Amino acid sequence: MAELLARIAASPSKSLLALASAFIAGIALHALDERVWQPTTFAVGAALFLATGLLALRRPRTRLILLCAGLAFAGVARYDVVLAATPSPQEPPAGSGRFVGTVVEGPKNTVAGAVLVMGRVFVSETGASFIERVELRYRVPVETRIGDRIAWRCRLSRRPYDGVMSCMPSEFPIVIERPSGFSGARLLASFKDRIRAVAVTLLPEPHASVLLGLLLGDRGGIPRDLVDAFRRTGTAHVLAVSGYNVHQLVETAFVVFAFASVRRRSASMAVAATLGIFVVLTGGEASVIRAAIMGCFGLAAGLLGRRNSSLSPLAFAAAVMLCHDPALLRHDIGFRLSFAAVIGMQAFGPALFRRLGGEPDGFGSKRMFADTVAASLATMPIALSDFGVLPLAGPIVNLVIVPLVPLIMATGAAALILGSVWAPFGTLPALLSGAFAGAMVSVVDGAARVAPVLAADATAMETVVLYVWLILLRYALVAPDRGRPVASPAPPDMVVVTYAPLEPYRLQTGQQGQYDFGSTSNVSPQAKDDPPSFAAGL
Repeated sequence: MAELLARIAASPSKSLLALASAFIAGIALHALDERVWQPTTFAVGAALFLATGLLALRRPRTRLILLCAGLAFAGVARYDVVLAATPSPQEPPAGSGRFVGTVVEGPKNTVAGAVLVMGRVFVSETGASFIERVELRYRVPVETRIGDRIAWRCRLSRRPYDGVMSCMPSEFPIVIERPSGFSGARLLASFKDRIRAVAVTLLPEPHASVLLGLLLGDRGGIPRDLVDAFRRTGTAHVLAVSGYNVHQLVETAFVVFAFASVRRRSASMAVAATLGIFVVLTGGEASVIRAAIMGCFGLAAGLLGRRNSSLSPLAFAAAVMLCHDPALLRHDIGFRLSFAAVIGMQAFGPALFRRLGGEPDGFGSKRMFADTVAASLATMPIALSDFGVLPLAGPIVNLVIVPLVPLIMATGAAALILGSVWAPFGTLPALLSGAFAGAMVSVVDGAARVAPVLAADATAMETVVLYVWLILLRYALVAPDRGRPVASPAPPDMVVVTYAPLEPYRLQTGQQGQYDFGSTSNVSPQAKDDPPSFAAGL
């Protein structure tokens, strides 16, 4: 144990992993019991441990233990402070009622109707509030904007698959108050409305909504039966903006900067700013924030000439997000699925890939299949616990439709950009994007009709047992490979962008270097022996 602590304390990346994990452990401990404890007591304990740890400069192991204890106390204190400041949510009244709330997202107007996301909702008759997300679905477009305070009447109910309160009012919303002056949120909403209008003009439904879901996470216009088909086939993650979308964005940006001979530092700062803008445009979904934080972490590692490990950025991203909102761990299914999937790909992906032969094929299908199975294994307990269903055909269907995603995104983005200038300019790329999106919809819809689904509700104890089994499975898969070389040659046509200090990018062909924020190391085999450089496999 002492030797292990010494190795962790001597490694900055491992120390960061230990510190972030300690804070997450404090959050997780309090998430098991959401009653208010003693925030002041835990805050004082955190301060004492952290102060003592910072003073133990000559004893790295002691300093690490004290700092981890202090951050664990800080995690508990942070959760306690949020619980003490948050009113307990109330269930809506039985039957139809009149409600008042503020538009926080939307309206997402499509030919199928409109979707409004409400916050700060009150029951009009009693004044009681329940601080939750409420989603309103209208059959026709509505004229409201972010910040409007509106009234409506409907029968609210909780959706079984994500727990969100929703309803479909039969009357138009009544605008009670409309804020004046400049608003960044309204400006952003107007920009997204413009993009949505161009997409609907150039593409038929549901292809336009599928494109908007891939690019901006705007899934409001996708028909419910199609959403159910994606869910039954285990491909619903494709419609959500995730780390894969961030990966594609960064790849594209790196290629553009490489051909423009932009210097490494300037390009890295531009990519980081692009990630921030993308997070805002997509509404700040958990998977996008996680990937953006990990991406910035990787960019910083490249600038400092360090290798970017796999688990440290993941733990750091989780700690940052939970520090902002500790309730994500227990109440945001997207947060848990996103991190579980990435951990699963890191834990099982390489081992499964070696079981498939370890030799990459021309289309990367072996790697894709291994990563899909790995992510499915890691998210299986959560899916059974929260949804009660597990799509069994997910790996096969993903193998078919995932290669279509970058094609839809690239041609769709080109259509939106050109169509914003003049609609006929975007016709050709829109036709291509529509064809790819149509192929995806046809595959998913056809697979949903025959795909088997395992229906089983997992209790909390059964979820724990499943994860213990996964840990043992991971050991069984990895143990036979200990001591063996794990290097696997990449296809010769992979492009690697190498960033030499204070020099423009250099494009070269060679072995594959992964730049997937959350799956593998960001450093190519060539760059591992060259600390001042950084490589991104495209």
